Amino acid sequence: MENSYWLKKWEQNDIGFHKNDTHPYLLNHFSSFIKDTHNNVFVPLCGKTIDMVYLAQKKLHVTGVELSEEAIRAFFNENSIDFTINSNVFSSPQVDLIQEDLFKIKVNKYDLIYDRASFIAIDPNKRNQYWDKLKILMHEKSYYFLILLEHIDIMTKRPPFPVTPGLVYDYWGKDKVNLIHQEKVIPPPKHSDYDQEGWTESAYIIEL
Repeated sequence: MENSYWLKKWEQNDIGFHKNDTHPYLLNHFSSFIKDTHNNVFVPLCGKTIDMVYLAQKKLHVTGVELSEEAIRAFFNENSIDFTINSNVFSSPQVDLIQEDLFKIKVNKYDLIYDRASFIAIDPNKRNQYWDKLKILMHEKSYYFLILLEHIDIMTKRPPFPVTPGLVYDYWGKDKVNLIHQEKVIPPPKHSDYDQEGWTESAYIIEL
């Protein structure tokens, strides 16, 4: 999808993808991917997710990237967090949100990457480019926590774009991927016209 598609979503408050509660997989599996040596986390396509508050409360410095200034300001304002602005970076002591295209951000290294459905918002033609970008943001001891929708044979024409089982292993390698949670779900409302069976939400921990 073009950047303008997502900017329009925020401008029109058409953000059914936003959740008001911390994702249960994050709550239930946080201890599975956090290590004493982990100090920071990167959140791609972060929107205004409340998950960043949870991560900051766990003493991690959070860096998110988001196209929409409206989403960034909403995150700070709705969570009563004071912030400053330096160019395109909105900052508080625990959270830095960068208003930028993910593919254009400067390379840094992060201990953790937290991806709650960001991958399935990416146009399928850009999936490898997306993962290539995340890979260069990781170091040899980084963990990548990935939550996504999977379906065995459906390729939708609108986000979220589910992936076929096995895609994660094909890119990262079976020895680097640990499936930590999977459960059957109903498809998102905008996909109600597709087959209602065969949808799962899966969580993976990935290492380099």
